[in-house]
Amino acid sequence: MVLDRLFLFPLEDRDGVGIVMTEMYFDEVFPHRYLHGDYRPVVQAILQYNNISLPYLMLVDSGADVTVLPKDVITILNIRKEQLHAVSSTGVGGASSAWELEDMRITVGGKEFSCPVRFVEKYSLKFGLLGRSMVFSEIKLACRESVKQIYIGYSR
Repeated sequence: MVLDRLFLFPLEDRDGVGIVMTEMYFDEVFPHRYLHGDYRPVVQAILQYNNISLPYLMLVDSGADVTVLPKDVITILNIRKEQLHAVSSTGVGGASSAWELEDMRITVGGKEFSCPVRFVEKYSLKFGLLGRSMVFSEIKLACRESVKQIYIGYSR
């Protein structure tokens, strides 16, 4: 759904005065999706590499440092191992072997950007994790659990 309207969001005032309202403009809204027994803030993304585009569901994860995908995506996007750096990745599920690509093109809604991506060996989720690194500087995100929606705005 395309938007070009104003939303008011409560933010905690840094001076300790209390809650203040701020104006934020967003371009799109996505409904949460029912996955793994709960409604989750998931957006449809397009992963792009080597002239291959792959639609992929991504959980908006403000707690993740980087964007994370399962190792199988390496083969689907025809990424050569020499383009990757071996790293260790630790998350809620524990530590796992991983490979990092420094620059992958991702499109969310109407915004395309580049960000680092980790491909993790032990990965059981049916969606990727859209982490903070390079992503949150390109798009602004707001999640409203009460209405189960994600609001996305693009840097203008």
